[in-house]
Amino acid sequence: MEWDGELMNLYILQRIGRAIFTLFVFETLLFFTIQAIPGENIIVRPPRKLVEKQPEVLPTQSTPTATAKATQPKPASQKKCNIKPPIEGLPMEDEEAFTRDACVDQILQGSTGEEQTLEEEIPVEPQVREQQAAKGESTYEKSSALQQYRYWMLGLLRGNLGVSTIRRRPVIRVLVELAPRTLLLFLPGALIGFFLGLGLGRAISWKPGGVSEFGSTISGVALSTAFPPFLAFILAYFFAFQLSWLPRENIIDPILWLSISVTPNRIISCLLAMMLVDVLLIFGVWYATRSVKKRRSLLRIAGVVVILTVSCGLWIISGYGEHAIDILKHWLLPLITMILLSFGGTMLLMRASMTEVSQEPHVFAAKAKGLKDNQVRDRHVARLALIPVVSRFVLELPLLIISGFAIEKIFTWNGLGQFLFEAANKNDYPLILGIMTVVGVAVLGSHLFVDILIQFMDPRQRISSQVSRAG
Repeated sequence: MEWDGELMNLYILQRIGRAIFTLFVFETLLFFTIQAIPGENIIVRPPRKLVEKQPEVLPTQSTPTATAKATQPKPASQKKCNIKPPIEGLPMEDEEAFTRDACVDQILQGSTGEEQTLEEEIPVEPQVREQQAAKGESTYEKSSALQQYRYWMLGLLRGNLGVSTIRRRPVIRVLVELAPRTLLLFLPGALIGFFLGLGLGRAISWKPGGVSEFGSTISGVALSTAFPPFLAFILAYFFAFQLSWLPRENIIDPILWLSISVTPNRIISCLLAMMLVDVLLIFGVWYATRSVKKRRSLLRIAGVVVILTVSCGLWIISGYGEHAIDILKHWLLPLITMILLSFGGTMLLMRASMTEVSQEPHVFAAKAKGLKDNQVRDRHVARLALIPVVSRFVLELPLLIISGFAIEKIFTWNGLGQFLFEAANKNDYPLILGIMTVVGVAVLGSHLFVDILIQFMDPRQRISSQVSRAG
């Protein structure tokens, strides 16, 4: 069946326009909601132009040689975490925990903890700044909410989301730093749970009855209604505290990373890229062997084993295999939590959708033609049953993202979720707006993608398109 190109292009443009308008409304509501919080909630405002030129740098303050020395990165052998607890006399376990967490923060930032201050970006004389600080005045011009809104929307169009008051850096840089960590946790967890739910829901609905259906239904109901922090605490208690199989918190072991110059963000980015390549190769193996009738399952398993073996070999050759394993060990417990949260609802909905579609007339017609049971299930039932499951999954993405943020906070996984809670506690409104903007764009983009994908998945849409073209 052929598609009507003009109708499809018009549909895509309509969906894109609706997504852009929704994003604009979302950003407007989010901005003025934060403005409504009591207090001086300054999100963005232009600096006060007190001095036209930059202050001169005296030779005694800094020289080119001193500046070059200051900007040179420290060798890997000199990377240390000389941090002391803020309270003297802490118990040994609390002191080690504090020092360990502080070292993790420094290593993840890829620096020694020295951050750029906001005052360095303001073109104001030091004497004037000191006078304003003594009087309690701000170095920024006071502006109304509408003016801030205008500056915020213009900055958003240019990719400028302001400066974080916690990290002392532009928000866009903070988001680029934190996004790979959240993607490493969210994407595999959500997708693995989704596909596991699809497979199990399809299997138990086609052959109902028995202990397997009862157990799967009970576990699906329990997981779909579970409170994410409670589920995370249970898994951490058994696997981390009682069995000591997995680390209970943090994203890395800082002792292992003190001797190398590569940051964890680079390893995480490489892990994400390799996972994506492996998934594409596995899909290619599955697609290439779909016409094979004999030993198809064996060929697919062999292909998956070869792909994973080559990936592991590349990590060993690179010399960073031990560090990748360290990240994966800390990643497993939050990943299992995300998989369980995504699995339960998908399995129940797929089971109900398969049961409903199996009563359609075209299914009985396919059985009357003498098709095999697997062909009827996969081609005539599961294909249509998948449509409401995918739509429901996309609609529940915001709840799943919030659950992922809570998991990051519980397991101290230094991603967007943990820093969102920290920004809320310390009133870092530019960072809050930046993180919520990323979440809004991701959710709207997934909605747009699924709306277009359903047009290709549902044969009824193609039939209606042909009827409208013929009329």
